[in-house]
Amino acid sequence: MEQQTSFGSNVNQSCDNDDNSNVNANKKKCQLCGAINDLRWNVYTTINPKQQQPNILADRIKELLFSKTADDGISDGNCPIALKESIIKMLTDIKPQDKFLWLSSKYKQNIYPPININETGGIVPKIVNSQSIATHNPKYNFSSPLKIETDGYEGIPLQQNPDLSDCSFITSLINLKNYYKDKYNPPVCQVRNCQFKYLINFYFNGSDSRLVCIDTTQIPTDRSGEQLTLNSSNFNHKILEIAYLKLKYNSFDSTGSNTGIDTFLLSGFIPEFRKINTVKWDLVEKYFNSKCCTLALGISENNFSFQNKTWNLKANHDYSIVNVESRNKKLDIVDPLYPDKIISISEWQDVVDIFDTLYVNWDYKKLFRRHEKFHFRYNVQDCNRYRYDRSSKPCFTIRNKVTERQLAPKKQENTVYLLLERHLNDNPGNCTLELFDSITSEILNIKEINNTGFYLIKTGIIDDNLLKACCYSDITASFTVHAYSLLDIEIKKFIFPNIVTIEDIFLINAPLNTSTYCKNTTFKLNIKKPSAETENGNVTINISLFSENVKTEKYVNLQIFHINDFEFSKPLIPKHDYLLNVSTVSNLLLNVNSTYKIVCSSLDSQIGEKFKLIVEESSNLAAAMTLSKYYNYHGGIFKTTIKCTSNFAICQKNNKGYSFEVKLTSKMNTMPDTWNLRLYKEKMHQGGIENMDNVGCDIKWSFTVINSKNQKDSLLFPNGMVRLNRCTASNIVINHRRKQIDNITVKLNIEDDINTYKDYYYIMEIGSLYELRVLQCEIS
Repeated sequence: MEQQTSFGSNVNQSCDNDDNSNVNANKKKCQLCGAINDLRWNVYTTINPKQQQPNILADRIKELLFSKTADDGISDGNCPIALKESIIKMLTDIKPQDKFLWLSSKYKQNIYPPININETGGIVPKIVNSQSIATHNPKYNFSSPLKIETDGYEGIPLQQNPDLSDCSFITSLINLKNYYKDKYNPPVCQVRNCQFKYLINFYFNGSDSRLVCIDTTQIPTDRSGEQLTLNSSNFNHKILEIAYLKLKYNSFDSTGSNTGIDTFLLSGFIPEFRKINTVKWDLVEKYFNSKCCTLALGISENNFSFQNKTWNLKANHDYSIVNVESRNKKLDIVDPLYPDKIISISEWQDVVDIFDTLYVNWDYKKLFRRHEKFHFRYNVQDCNRYRYDRSSKPCFTIRNKVTERQLAPKKQENTVYLLLERHLNDNPGNCTLELFDSITSEILNIKEINNTGFYLIKTGIIDDNLLKACCYSDITASFTVHAYSLLDIEIKKFIFPNIVTIEDIFLINAPLNTSTYCKNTTFKLNIKKPSAETENGNVTINISLFSENVKTEKYVNLQIFHINDFEFSKPLIPKHDYLLNVSTVSNLLLNVNSTYKIVCSSLDSQIGEKFKLIVEESSNLAAAMTLSKYYNYHGGIFKTTIKCTSNFAICQKNNKGYSFEVKLTSKMNTMPDTWNLRLYKEKMHQGGIENMDNVGCDIKWSFTVINSKNQKDSLLFPNGMVRLNRCTASNIVINHRRKQIDNITVKLNIEDDINTYKDYYYIMEIGSLYELRVLQCEIS
């Protein structure tokens, strides 16, 4: 049997033979180790460490660690080096990423802190659950301590108990045992002064040393004395299995996993999941001969194609690949239930027909020299309101730490594996990781999601370039991004630097080229020069429109126009179709120091549904951009609406049509202004309720300022006759000579002929940069 790390056996032996002074010293050492680990939990999991008086804590730890007398503290000879280093680290500044690891220690009501077993001193921290687990299997209605003896199992292969559904875990153990050529010695530590309790480190929740404690005093046992554990000549394998079952199920009643996940849990080997119908024989041969990974095959729960084959296989089961014979293209696999029997498959098509998944786990310590991590929390309420919006999701940059020596004329590529790990979660949600260039570079590829809790990207970074990655999940969970590389790298949180965003609602379903398109929600985009030297020039922008993530799917569109294109006759994005839930435009060239308007429209949204508009400047000119609400149908900023009905002002009919006068007061004083005029003819609904369906009016009309004081200076074209096309507007320059204007009287003549004014009313809307207020509307 392989040797296990054991604090307990040595202590028990010394307690029987040593004098009282040594017993007391060991007792103090045990108490101190436990107290320090408990203190670490309190420090790392406190929301505000300053509230716990860290100076007092630090002084106490120093006093205990570095007391000159062994009776008062732990001498250098007694204190484990790893423990002392962890305490010294704790006394320094607490990094947010380290704090996150401790805060994400809870799973299934148990706490698994990131404490290496070498830092425990063989003591179980108070926060760690060391209770035993049970089963509901009626066959095992007794319990007894775990049998240390391996009588009858000496030299036999590692074998799955048929009453346990943990084939993937046993397959992982078989693979690691073969990979290390029977020298696989997992870290197991017997608890000090406790014969039946053990500490184990597993790789999960962003840490390579999550501490699990098990109690082996009550192992389910049947009437014949057989225990509900795997069969192995290595006692540590049984300890690992019990720890695995406690962690994943808190019971011996397991439901199954897969080999890729369980191999990562045991060893940290990078998991890769490949659909077998996308894999060629040459690739399996290459992977196996690399001696850098373990391989396994899985049959899904609903796959029964193996039943017509000669091998004794089963569904929902994993198999270890133990040999690949290149000459005959033969694959040897092992069933964890019958490990002494080799199953040989000589036809690759049989492998494709029978199996579903190839599980590959890469030995990162052999492939790479560097391993960096970044931990974060994903909240679906914040991140998934707009499903395809990258700016609201966790994004990261990965960059080489390139030295001058490495910046040679010859480009050097640093191979990088990016692994997304979801922390353990009972909700089998989906997640994915993707690389991107800009906020609009292709739509977030949610089709590549999977529910394994992992996602692997193999890539490379040339010289001092950087990668940008984005995470997506459909459940709230904690995550860790692992970056494995040959050269030094750094991974940081990424915030889009040159973007402006705004949220609003859809007001109407009015596509382009319809009479009511002008009523769509619109924003003014103002682009200013980045510096005094930039008088003119162009800027490249990306624009994205995202509908809120609701159950109903909708087709949306964004379009951009020059600010003075009131008739929407010259869209800057030709042939821009309506797309499902998201509309994007990339690399659009616009003028610096110019103003544009962006119209957000939909074909089938419910009125009031929310959307988000994002504009990104991608040319790195640091141009100043602003987005603000703009009203196409009443001038852009300020709106004054005048309703002329029989209840408000009777429109007098003259030889040209109808006319009425409007008195306004203005706050523009001596400033020039541009008025955007719009005229509607709305039909009255029964009972006097307005019917907001625009009837439209294709008529001639004239607009004149008639106040005597500044009549000549008020309008640039005071007698202009404009044909008002249906749902378009006219632009009128007011006060171009910058005269003092406190109030204005305007006269509107309409060349229209209707049967009766009682069935209709006119709406005149005047948009202005300055506030306008209606004083009076009366008969002309």
